[in-house]
Amino acid sequence: MIYNFQCKVWKWNVGKASWFFVSVPVEKTKHIKQNNISKGYGMVRVLAKIGQTQWKTSVFYDSKKQCFLLPIKADIRRKSNIDDGSDIVVQIEILQ
Repeated sequence: MIYNFQCKVWKWNVGKASWFFVSVPVEKTKHIKQNNISKGYGMVRVLAKIGQTQWKTSVFYDSKKQCFLLPIKADIRRKSNIDDGSDIVVQIEILQ
C-alpha cells in the first residue's frame, strides 16, 4: 500500500535535542491501522519518499494525536531543504 499526502514539518524539542516529524493524516492512519499489523510499540515499517529522496524507516503511532508520526532525519532534511514549518509532499509505502 502506498499513501501520498501533503503536510507540515514540526519540531519536537526534548532537552537539548530536537526531532522533526510529519503527522500522517488521520484518515490515512485509520486505513493503515485497519490493513496492517504493527510491530512492537505500534510502529509500522515504511519506505518514505520526499522529492527525490527516499529511505527505509518506521512510522510510530501517537495516541495523543491519534495518528502515525514519520520522523525526518537531519540528512533527509538537508537533502530536501526542509525545516520546521515546511510544507511538503510525502509518500509512504508500507513494507512487510
